[in-house]
Amino acid sequence: MRVRISLMVLLGASVMVLPFLGFPQVVKTVLFAVLGFAIAAISYFSSIVYCVNCRQAIHVAERESHRRRVTDNLAPETSEHHEHASEHQPVVS
Repeated sequence: MRVRISLMVLLGASVMVLPFLGFPQVVKTVLFAVLGFAIAAISYFSSIVYCVNCRQAIHVAERESHRRRVTDNLAPETSEHHEHASEHQPVVS
């Protein structure tokens, strides 16, 4: 993890300095393309490492969302059931 961060900083610094190094335009273009691809690839593969934690977080969020939907769907039915039940019960005094 620390190596990837260091590599990203180094690649970013290389992109910042590259225009001032005096390389011919063709070499600059190739180096920008290579550095850009390297930054994109490292960024993409860095996000994959955290995917295990993301899956767990998504699973917990889906379970919580499902629990809320079930609770929300039961609440109106329960209150209607109590209203209807009170209508059908005889009043005893």
